[in-house]
Amino acid sequence: MAELSITGDSGDKIKNCQSQFEQVMPPKPWSDQTPVTAFKPLVDLIDSQTQSVLFRHEGAKYSQNEDYYDIAQTLDAEGKSSATVKFDNGVTAEVHQIQSWPTQLIIEDKDAGLKETVDLSATSHRIESDKVEYCGVSRLRKFGEHGETYRAYNFGGGQVESDGGLPVLKVE
Repeated sequence: MAELSITGDSGDKIKNCQSQFEQVMPPKPWSDQTPVTAFKPLVDLIDSQTQSVLFRHEGAKYSQNEDYYDIAQTLDAEGKSSATVKFDNGVTAEVHQIQSWPTQLIIEDKDAGLKETVDLSATSHRIESDKVEYCGVSRLRKFGEHGETYRAYNFGGGQVESDGGLPVLKVE
């Protein structure tokens, strides 16, 4: 993931990162007649800034993915199905589980303005969807048995989505 050099308070951070997205947006007003290809630079930037770093990151954020499974096993031992844990680096993880298996992880790094929600199947133990939100934009992916089946990029004023065919623009 590309690193952003954002400084100042959180209001400045949001304003600065949002300006990145505004710079690559096609000129408004948008309509159903606006070609989806005009949004490719915006979609590419959203994609580069919403990579799934929180759930899978090793190193500074988490030592390894077992963090989530350890939390779920602790919850199971305590007879709980969910809890929120704050890691030493300030990242929080809300874990929902069934029989020691995480079914939903909501991981948030407020300092970075990054939030990821991962839904896992309780029966097949595979990721069903993940949504990464960053600085007023988001990327949502849904997965079936054979891989990704849907992807949507949301931004102020619209959405570009694809379910295996050509991307479609939806204007708010």
